Amino acid sequence: KDKVDLLGIPLDGSSSEIIQRFRKGRKNIFEEQTRILELANEKQIPICINTVLHSGNIGDLKNIFKIIQRYAGVAHWQIFQFMPIGQFGFNQRKTYAISQELFDEQMEKLKEEMSKVKSPIVLQPKSAISRKNNYLIVDSDGSAWIPKSSNGSSWNTEDENNERIIVGNIQNRADIPNIIKWISKVEQ
Repeated sequence: KDKVDLLGIPLDGSSSEIIQRFRKGRKNIFEEQTRILELANEKQIPICINTVLHSGNIGDLKNIFKIIQRYAGVAHWQIFQFMPIGQFGFNQRKTYAISQELFDEQMEKLKEEMSKVKSPIVLQPKSAISRKNNYLIVDSDGSAWIPKSSNGSSWNTEDENNERIIVGNIQNRADIPNIIKWISKVEQ
């Protein structure tokens, strides 16, 4: 408890069936995630729920909210608009992509719902545009990379690609300064 500032838990739906529309491979993923939520809550570890909003779960936000508000430890809820980047995102862009307007509309509805019950959870919408050129991804093998994107301030079809710029690998000590340099540049 004393060594964890905030534990991020992905929760992309209110059931395993909904989650598996996007995250494949684990049959009981909802039950696994809610068990982790229960354990973190029992240990009084501050929790951040991370949800990728896409066409397969867009109607489920209210149900996800009903679930997470049961846990006093949930302090933040980050909702990421699906970005058609990387190999998976690029290949599935027509299946999962939602417009900026639809994302914004859903965030407004959710804010209203949360205010009705005076939820203490801090909602943090993360649109594709707000994350463009500001998003470092670390794969399970330790590769730290950024999606190749145009320099424009809007999201363009040219930004929908599977190209990536490798910054380094977090398992390689020699790469750490370069990764930190990239992060510092984005924070300015």
